[in-house]
Order: sequence, then C-alpha cells, then structure tokens
Amino acid sequence: MARLRSKLAVDPIPVLTKDAIAGHFTTSSEELGRRVGPFLGGDDLYLFPDAAYLYHVWSDIPPATIRDNGVWVILGDEIVLTPDSDIIWNPGADRRYVLVPRPKKAWRPDFYKSE
Repeated sequence: MARLRSKLAVDPIPVLTKDAIAGHFTTSSEELGRRVGPFLGGDDLYLFPDAAYLYHVWSDIPPATIRDNGVWVILGDEIVLTPDSDIIWNPGADRRYVLVPRPKKAWRPDFYKSE
C-alpha cells in the first residue's frame, strides 16, 4: 500500500470485518461491461463470511472451472487466501489482494464486487 500511495492519492481504508468484505468479486462486472463491451471470459472470487473462498474461471470456449478454494483472512490492507491442502497445482501463486478504495464511489474493494 505504501508503494501505491507513493504513486497515487489513495483514501484510507475503513476498519473492515469479514461480513463487510464477503461477497462476489469479478473481473467482468456489469459496470465494466457497459464501458468495454461483452466479455469472452473472466475470473470470479467468492469470499464467504465463514472465511471460506472459491476462485472460479470461465470463458466462452472451455468449461467453467474452480481453480482454487480454501480460507481467507484480512491482514492490514490485504486479503490473504490460503488454499486447501488438496490444491496441489501452482503452489507459488501469490494469493494476496490489496484492498483499494475506488475513488468517488461508495467504498468497496477493487476487483469489482458485483451488485
């Protein structure tokens, strides 16, 4: 967050609870679709209030696939995902997401939380 703040004006993040953050986050939101057009694929991250998560990838050709699942925690300005022990592929993947307030909108994390 310090590196980001050195480049951009970023509002401070309010104190958040798991219930406040839990939800569906997507790279293919309706809001973004109105600006760039229809999507041929996307990623969806589901954060559940019980600290479980599910990461889902879809596209117009291969079938939708669950790529990751496990538990999540809030650590400062980040959400950290810890995969279940049965996830054996891509062990080096960075499963941290920085919480960034979107300017001039009601606060919600980026990665476009769906309505």
